[in-house]
Amino acid sequence: MAEEERQIVARPSDSIKQWLILAPIALAAGQSGAEGLDVEQIEGEGRPRPRAGEAMSIGGGELKWRAVALKDYMIDLNALLGHETTQSVAYAVCYIQSEAEQRGLQMLVGSDDEAKVYLNGKQVYKCLDARVFVAEQDRVPDLALNAGLNVLVFKVVNELRDWEGSVRFTDAQGNPVKGIKVTLEPESNDLR
Repeated sequence: MAEEERQIVARPSDSIKQWLILAPIALAAGQSGAEGLDVEQIEGEGRPRPRAGEAMSIGGGELKWRAVALKDYMIDLNALLGHETTQSVAYAVCYIQSEAEQRGLQMLVGSDDEAKVYLNGKQVYKCLDARVFVAEQDRVPDLALNAGLNVLVFKVVNELRDWEGSVRFTDAQGNPVKGIKVTLEPESNDLR
C-alpha cells in the first residue's frame, strides 16, 4: 500500500508496540489464507506463553520467538524478516498487565491479510478477508482485561506482498486504557 494511502488513518501512539514474533510459517501447498487461518500451526495457538529466544519445531524446521519493539503502530512482518514472504503465517504475542479488572474495552485491529486474535485463550476476533492493511479497520467491543496478567495472541496470514498488522485497546469512548503495561515476560508483576 502506498504511503499516502496510509496517511488517511491516524497513527495511534498507544498501539501495542512490543511483541514476541514467530514467523514465517508456510501455508500448506494449495491452502488458502482463510484455510490456513483455521489451522493451528502451533499447538494450543490461543494459549502460548513464549519467551524471547524460545525455539519451536514447526514443519520439520525450527523457529525462535523474536522480541520486537516497534517504532510505529504497525507490525511490518516482511521488514522484520528482511524479505517479502508470501503464503505464510505469523504469530505475535504480548502480555498485558492490568492494575485491576477492566470491562467494556474495545480492541481496534488492522491486518493484511486474514487474522485472528485470542485474549486469555478465547478467540475474540477473526477476519477471513484477503485485504490491504488499514490501521483500526475492525472494532471488537465489550472486551475485558483481567487484573494481573493477560495474554494476547495476534495471528496474521500473508497471501501476497504486504504483511502487516496492528492492535490497540481503548475504553468504550475511544480513549487510551489506563493502568495497563505491555510486557514480553509471561509472569504477572504487581503494578500497584
